[in-house]
Amino acid sequence: MMVRKTMVAAWLKTAKAGETIVYARATFLPVRSEVAAMLREAADHGHVVLYRERRMHGPGEENFRYVAKRTAKPLPGQVYMVREVPPLPAAKPQDKRFNGTAALQRDIAPQVRGLMAEGVRSGSAIARALGLYSAQPVYSLMRKMAA
Repeated sequence: MMVRKTMVAAWLKTAKAGETIVYARATFLPVRSEVAAMLREAADHGHVVLYRERRMHGPGEENFRYVAKRTAKPLPGQVYMVREVPPLPAAKPQDKRFNGTAALQRDIAPQVRGLMAEGVRSGSAIARALGLYSAQPVYSLMRKMAA
């Protein structure tokens, strides 16, 4: 079993350093194999490291797995652009969740007052009764009402 040449070429372009591909499983590699020739050339230039592993027990004719391991050396024509990272702003940006919490507090305020009038004092119990995902808006509203 040998993989196609196009698959190995695509793997060479996208593989990160240390990734491996099993490009053949056989007793020996064919002499005129295009895949093996391409990978030998890549190994000569330092783009991959080639090795073979002995097959573990089990059915099958093949004795070896031929493996290519990608090195960190980039292929010719491959350019990695490092873009400038903008600096953090001097002032901390406003939390975008604040308005959502305030709107939710306005919506649930009558129900919270009603449940508190009935004697329910736990913020998490009120949040469960209202079907809220988080009890945080209820706690914030209870603090505002107590102040």
